[in-house]
Amino acid sequence: MKPAGKLSNRARPSSKRLRRPRRRGFRGFNVSKGAADARRDAAGRIGAVAERRSRTWASRVAVLGILGVFLWCGGMLARRVILPAFVRTALAETGRVEETLECKALVVWEGVTITSPASGKVELLAKEGEKVRVDQPLFTVINPDLEKELKARLREKTEEREKFSSRYVPRIHELEAAFQDAKADVAAAVDGLRQALRGQDEEAVRRARKALDQAFKEHDEIEAEMKRLDSEMRRLSEEEKRVKDMLSSSRHVITSPTTGTVTFQVDEPGSRVVADDLENIRPDVVFRSDNRRRSVKMGDVVRAGDAVCEVFDDSKAYLVFAIKEGTCRDLVNKSRMGLIVRGEDPDDAIEVIPRFTGGTSGDGYVAFVAETGEGTRLLHEDKVIDATLITDVHEGVVVPITALCERKGEQGVFVMKKTTARFLPVTVKGKDSRRAVVEGIEPGSEVVLTPRLVEDGQELYR
Repeated sequence: MKPAGKLSNRARPSSKRLRRPRRRGFRGFNVSKGAADARRDAAGRIGAVAERRSRTWASRVAVLGILGVFLWCGGMLARRVILPAFVRTALAETGRVEETLECKALVVWEGVTITSPASGKVELLAKEGEKVRVDQPLFTVINPDLEKELKARLREKTEEREKFSSRYVPRIHELEAAFQDAKADVAAAVDGLRQALRGQDEEAVRRARKALDQAFKEHDEIEAEMKRLDSEMRRLSEEEKRVKDMLSSSRHVITSPTTGTVTFQVDEPGSRVVADDLENIRPDVVFRSDNRRRSVKMGDVVRAGDAVCEVFDDSKAYLVFAIKEGTCRDLVNKSRMGLIVRGEDPDDAIEVIPRFTGGTSGDGYVAFVAETGEGTRLLHEDKVIDATLITDVHEGVVVPITALCERKGEQGVFVMKKTTARFLPVTVKGKDSRRAVVEGIEPGSEVVLTPRLVEDGQELYR
């Protein structure tokens, strides 16, 4: 038997079960000393973080500094090497600049239009552009020699009309009957469509509309055919009547009623403009579609009243321009201008003298009338000419238009002073689409043609 008060190994509690958990790190631990160490550790960690941050910012600042240096170097390289390669210059020179206006002009002569007194074949007795005197023969209208030809033509035209009429009359009767039937079909189709719409039957409505479309189509086709036949019948009748009128005339010799220059380029009927009526002329006449001249040649057949020639005073001509109202006010005050006819030598400019303004149009155009006393030979052929009107001429120092620029609201140019670009204010006296006359710089100055690429005082090493 075991002694009392002692437990056997089996009855003794296990040391693992009864042992309290060890508090690691606290055995024999001094509280004040541990707190100080903890503070030092925390301070060390904070310092390490701050040191890392400061190194990061330092590296960023260094990168930005290096980048700024590169940008500065690149800017200097661009300003000194790359930019000058794109800067273009030119020398200012002494010259003249013409302010111009592209326009159309109606040519009006002071003269007499001579018409044929009878129908017949024309035989010209004067040459185009010839100076003629009073009572000088101009042309002859011959009828006796033409009679046989005209009779044959009349028979031909009559047979053609009668042959057409033999088919025309029955066909017209057929078309008129078909036209009445088509009208009845249209009326029936309209009634059918109304009934279908009232019945609200979609299929019935569709059929009714189809029937109506077909009825209208047949109606329009018949009507167009009738109009075509009527037009052809009228044409044949008119041609036959024209030949009959020619047969009733006789031989006539026409002489000039005045001195002047003769032309066989005549205005179309109803399009003639008389010099005495220019004060009230409207600008629309410049753009009329019938502003053409008809050329009368030897052997042409004319009718009584047809214009054959004109005798005019070629010492002066009137020009009618259609000009915008704002521009016209400036032109009327000028003493004289120049005119270059398109297709002619620019050196052959015609001097024109502004006279007065005529009527206006609804779109802001004004009829501007000028007179010319020289170079009229260039105006004989065409009734309406395409021309360039030289409104003003300026002489002085000429620079390309691209050299002009503005700095602080002041107009000027950049002038190269050795390697430095200097902005000099100038006064523009006149310009066209390419060049300008300026005051403020000397001839021979080197001006910059690309002012957007430079600044005042900029050095350009080229």
